[in-house]
Amino acid sequence: MSGPMDGSYLELLKKKERLQSTIDLARRREVCGVLQEIVHRMTTYGISLDDIAMALYAGRDSGRKGRRRAPKYLDPESGKTWAGVGRTPTWLQGKNLDDYRLPTGGD
Repeated sequence: MSGPMDGSYLELLKKKERLQSTIDLARRREVCGVLQEIVHRMTTYGISLDDIAMALYAGRDSGRKGRRRAPKYLDPESGKTWAGVGRTPTWLQGKNLDDYRLPTGGD
């Protein structure tokens, strides 16, 4: 009884190459139809390339930190700053925030 794993290494490599060629050909044939369907649906629903780009990148921000905020507080001993967002740093816990507040442009 012979199975797909029968044969020498070189014979298996040749089979792999033939199979990969068949896979590549099938993909090329199908991609054209898929692209036509995508363009048809984009036209039907009024979807622009910008809409597609926004949809592609919309979910990627979930793992990133938000934009950097300007620091509002400064620890004069260490030089560390805090923007006033999130957990209060240990160097500021239990202390008067006004004592550590940085001057703003309007002050």
